[in-house]
Amino acid sequence: MILLAAAVLLSYYYMVYERRKRATIFGNIHLIEKTHGFKRFHISPWIALTKLVVVILLYLIATQSLQVYYIRPAENTAYMILLDSSASMSAADYEPSRIAAARQVAEEWTRLLPEDTLEGLIAYSDRIETHVPLTRDHEQVLEAIRQVRVNYTHIGTDVDAALRKAITDFQLRAANQSKVILLITDGTAAPDPLIISRLKELNIHVFAFGIGRENETQTSLIQEALRELEQENPGVNTTTYVSQALNMSLLTQLARETGGQAYRIENREELYQRLQEATLETVPVALSGTAYIVGLIILLLLSEFILAAKLGGL
Repeated sequence: MILLAAAVLLSYYYMVYERRKRATIFGNIHLIEKTHGFKRFHISPWIALTKLVVVILLYLIATQSLQVYYIRPAENTAYMILLDSSASMSAADYEPSRIAAARQVAEEWTRLLPEDTLEGLIAYSDRIETHVPLTRDHEQVLEAIRQVRVNYTHIGTDVDAALRKAITDFQLRAANQSKVILLITDGTAAPDPLIISRLKELNIHVFAFGIGRENETQTSLIQEALRELEQENPGVNTTTYVSQALNMSLLTQLARETGGQAYRIENREELYQRLQEATLETVPVALSGTAYIVGLIILLLLSEFILAAKLGGL
């Protein structure tokens, strides 16, 4: 109320000041009649329009019909990132490489999370390479993400092992929260049906992000990665390597059965966009309450006084 009174007083003194200026310019009543078309009651269309707009806004706020929207990570949700670090992730069709692009996007996304959000990381090839259990220490997760590298001495892809580890983490640390797995991979075999059943039973949703090319088994990209592997690790036998090429149909089936979604990713920018799409929610907020109503009343009074002082009329 003090703010309202102050606004009215300031507006009144401003109006008096403006009218005194006009009175100084037009000191003769006959001149005022000729110039302004002197009227004791004059309605300014600008003041009338301002009143109409403010009254409509007041009505919308009073009836909670006016809403604004903002985007935020889903509340009360725990996230586990499953990051494929098998040999094929070293391919350079994503700049600077698939694994580097995935790391960068995972870092950027992690920085969006509220402080109290549980997050974990599992990097895997034919075994679990890195495991950060669900935690609210996002710096620990970020450091682990930065350290993920392709391990050329373990070049298979065991998504079942990663899913089992994620299930255990959720059971231990996020029993009463929504549970989401973010699977970033360039290839997958058919998951064990028992694992899918367990995911469904625990209401764990899998969002899968398929990067690379479908059906690229033993293509030039993988052959190049294998050649680099042999050069850097002379003792490694690459003849035992079996490529599990990107299979979007399997990823789509896994996501659909667990209530998630699968995305075919073409580049780093799309990966970031789809990761946000999968985990952020748009929240409507109704504008209501005394503060908004008082604010609009002040705006109405200010507008009326200022326009009346400038233009004359009511």
